[in-house]
Amino acid sequence: MESNWIIGLFAGEFVFALSAAELRNLRWATVALALQSLFLVAIICTFGYLSGISYFYWWASVAFIVRVLLIPWLLWKYSRRDPFLEVDPFLDLIPSLILLAVLLPMTFLFFYTYLCPYFFEFLPSPYAGVGEAAGLNLALGLTVMVLGIYVLLTRRDIIKLVIGLVLMENGLQWALVSPAPTIHEAAEIGVACNLVIASWLLLYISTKIYELYGRKDSSFLSELKW
Repeated sequence: MESNWIIGLFAGEFVFALSAAELRNLRWATVALALQSLFLVAIICTFGYLSGISYFYWWASVAFIVRVLLIPWLLWKYSRRDPFLEVDPFLDLIPSLILLAVLLPMTFLFFYTYLCPYFFEFLPSPYAGVGEAAGLNLALGLTVMVLGIYVLLTRRDIIKLVIGLVLMENGLQWALVSPAPTIHEAAEIGVACNLVIASWLLLYISTKIYELYGRKDSSFLSELKW
């Protein structure tokens, strides 16, 4: 029962991550990112409950404030000032979805095949009853991190680049849930690693560039001369 509940959270987390990456309407992408972060908080709390370790809840509390509330609020605020449709990416929607349909399963299989066996060998004792789910958690988190990197490489809109950064870090935090009971520093990294300042700076700069030049295309930045 618990394992089925966790798999449901994994599915929601992954679907909203993909939606945040591929939705061209930046406001809907922001909503998808907030929901993806909410599922991340639920996953952290679930594994905290299963392991009986209290610092998971501190980690989830920080993630909720920063990732579910603060960063989506910043994205929503700045997307209201600029055009809410994303600057055309390097790949159109259909080619991008086709590429992701190949890239993401291959990434997941790679991590699950070559990394998870080492994790199962040193499986944290609090996860003894949900070892398979904890292994999936590790591989899926790293896969979402790769999805965030993909967004950074294929998008030109600065707001979507911020979404890519948050997806990348959300994926890393998702993966860190698995070793957290035995590597306590994993939770500390999860609490400490937040992109609020970087996100705000990128959004602020994008707004100023749009006010001056009427563009929010990141590739345009290379054309600017001092």
